[in-house]
Amino acid sequence: MTSFFKRNAATIIATFALLATCSQLWQQRDFYKTSLRPQITAYYSIDGRSETKRNGIYFYNGGLGNALVHKTLVTIDGNPVKKSNFGDFYSAIDMLGLDAGCFLYATPRQNDFLIKDKETFFIEANENAKGLCGLSQTILSLKEQLLQNERFNFRIQFTSAYGEKFTYDYRKNTQHEGWD
Repeated sequence: MTSFFKRNAATIIATFALLATCSQLWQQRDFYKTSLRPQITAYYSIDGRSETKRNGIYFYNGGLGNALVHKTLVTIDGNPVKKSNFGDFYSAIDMLGLDAGCFLYATPRQNDFLIKDKETFFIEANENAKGLCGLSQTILSLKEQLLQNERFNFRIQFTSAYGEKFTYDYRKNTQHEGWD
């Protein structure tokens, strides 16, 4: 038995080294999977992004990884908004009774990236809008800031670089694993 170990010592040591390396790689993959997870949040802001100073609803990915959008679901009173050529957020503003032409919109499509460490608007006041747009923009501001407009909500289903599935809910301001 001793002669077997002497003859195969290098093979035995190499086998244990290979197992240790595989274990370390697996642990490192789990670490990166957790570390590179996107962390999405959305909020109403009265002073806009750093590039603009307009009221609006913005999202921010504060995680270390990008998010790949699967689906965006915009609702009014818990029901999906009607489809529009201008996007779901346009439809939501219209269904809330506000002048939809007073705002700019960006609805993420399937397979769009929510880039890490980047703030982007979903709905933003249009500074070139004239007339009663100031009133519509103020009403949206009051509803979002003071009244916590329970009628309006959106959920974003997305995946991480490692294929993990997540859902972000605007009204609850939560992100959880899995798709609703």
